[in-house]
Amino acid sequence: MIVSFLGITVNSQSMYIWTDESRLDILDKYSDSLSGDITVQSEYWSRLISLEITERRQFYSDYFNLGLHSDLTNIKAEFDHAAITKAGENVINVVESVTLSGVPILKNAEDYPIYQATLLAEKQVEDIRKSLYLESNARDILRAVKESIFQGEFKFTIINLHTIEFDPNSNNINKDEFTSRAKDDPGIDTVIWDKEKPVRIHPNYAVMQDNLIYTLGIEELAKIILDDVNRIPESSSAIGPRNQIQYSDSNAAAYMRTYVRVNRIDCDGVYQDRSAYNEDYENDQFGGCGQMCECLDCVNYVSQALVYAGKIKTSTWQPYVSAWVGVQAFENKMISSGYGYYRDCAIVQLGDIGIIPQQHTGMVTAINPLRYSGHTNDRLNYPWTSSYTRCINIY
Repeated sequence: MIVSFLGITVNSQSMYIWTDESRLDILDKYSDSLSGDITVQSEYWSRLISLEITERRQFYSDYFNLGLHSDLTNIKAEFDHAAITKAGENVINVVESVTLSGVPILKNAEDYPIYQATLLAEKQVEDIRKSLYLESNARDILRAVKESIFQGEFKFTIINLHTIEFDPNSNNINKDEFTSRAKDDPGIDTVIWDKEKPVRIHPNYAVMQDNLIYTLGIEELAKIILDDVNRIPESSSAIGPRNQIQYSDSNAAAYMRTYVRVNRIDCDGVYQDRSAYNEDYENDQFGGCGQMCECLDCVNYVSQALVYAGKIKTSTWQPYVSAWVGVQAFENKMISSGYGYYRDCAIVQLGDIGIIPQQHTGMVTAINPLRYSGHTNDRLNYPWTSSYTRCINIY
């Protein structure tokens, strides 16, 4: 297996698993310090590492507040002792999981900006069918926001790959670079070292929906929604009689949250735990790790969810034809068959599909804050990523 991390390529098959007990203990203290279980004690690492740990705690708080319109409530970090390999004389590569918990800042569901904007758009649209469609959308949005408020605390797990350097004399940590970059996400959590000091690579909060919707204003959001609904084909069942609507966004999202479990690195940067997958579907027919999502399980999983939520299989969309398992073929099928339409990604809602063109797909499985779930990488209510540049509303 070849692992590439921050420009360093490591052949893990040639590296033995690291078992230095004293340094393992230091890693555990690092995790405890980041988690807030103990104070940041500089006797185990350099002053710069102490500052890095303190910065990480503040960053997670800022990320929740600025990016997710939420308050951070807990950090739980852990290094995987079984996934440590040597990358040099005093350098290791190690996998870290960081589970972050928080609660939404919004406490009154009726104040959710997209809900208010949908009501405003409903009043402004002239087509009665589209007005009814927006009215139905507003109810669905309100229901999903109320669910997030009722549930209270939510959590998700970031998987980081670290390169850590130890001082050969003191045995303490003197350098730590890491990233959560993956094929489905540019990375929430990345720190590089520049000129011998740690530098945070910040996410672009301006493109995160839970920041964007509170910045744009209700009128601007309503305009986006109106432009969006006017893209629905006139023949679409979405704006036909309400008894024609069979698909359930909430059921699709529930399915996507069910058959997935967050795991640490499996191979070649893929986070995957197939023991959690639905045994009614084949999950090993697409080849081994390291291949593109076309050959893995992301589209297969979304297709399963759509069927569970009411979509009917056809001769051209069933296990395991190309439109069932391939990103581009799936996208083409959803649009050409009238299963959905392209929605502005700034206003995606529960059950909507996000697509990284020709690479990957996932589904919105929670809002307030906006999160998605999917396979390959396996994600469970993970913060929505701007890498999804095409979005489809299924109806």
